[in-house]
Amino acid sequence: MAVYLICYDISDDRLRDEVSRVLQEYGNRVQRSVFEVALRGEAEREGLRARLREVLGETPELRFYRLCERCRADSWDLNGAPLAVFPRTIIL
Repeated sequence: MAVYLICYDISDDRLRDEVSRVLQEYGNRVQRSVFEVALRGEAEREGLRARLREVLGETPELRFYRLCERCRADSWDLNGAPLAVFPRTIIL
């Protein structure tokens, strides 16, 4: 599983709302135009990208930043509280 920070700056209200609805299916909103999503493999990542391209077309208004486990562990909010850590899946 790979975790991504997805952020966007979209001025069109309708497009921004559509992008937000798509991203809410994949992860958590952490700020108005910023989401953290956990994607299980390349197929899920490419599926999300395809859905977002359907909404936005070919535009650089949306970015994916991969957050490695070590980087997430070394992240905090303004008050010093650690950020949410996505749980690992354990199959027994």
